[in-house]
Amino acid sequence: MATKPVLKIRPVRIDEAEILNTLMAALYQEDPGHTTFSPEKGTRTLSFLLNNSDMGRVLFLMSNRTIIGYVILVSYWSNEFGGLLLFIDELFIKPDYRQQGYGTQFFTDLSRIQPAGCVGWYLEHTAQNSRAANLYDRLGFKPHQNTVLIKIF
Repeated sequence: MATKPVLKIRPVRIDEAEILNTLMAALYQEDPGHTTFSPEKGTRTLSFLLNNSDMGRVLFLMSNRTIIGYVILVSYWSNEFGGLLLFIDELFIKPDYRQQGYGTQFFTDLSRIQPAGCVGWYLEHTAQNSRAANLYDRLGFKPHQNTVLIKIF
């Protein structure tokens, strides 16, 4: 029987922005979306959420004392679902730590650290990221019936 991974989750500090930006760059390189990554964008996100913690958090995922990934969580109220939704904006685990249960363990732990009154989790992934799609499907995430649209200024 496989042992459950020991995952620790802790907030990223502003003096760790360079480490965070390295992980972010790896995500954007490996699984490109519609935008490009810049360290300025990563640091701006970290700074904003540190100064507006009611809106979200940036967290490191750790195994023992090693940083193995990060997650950006953003909370918002949903009238449709009648409460707070937690948007998992980015989730990245270093390749050497994948397929070991850390992703599954993160979602188990997420229920413990989610905001009070949270009624659900929302996430998205790129179409080509079948590994993520399989994990999310296994964890019970379902496609939303609505089409998501975005307008960037």
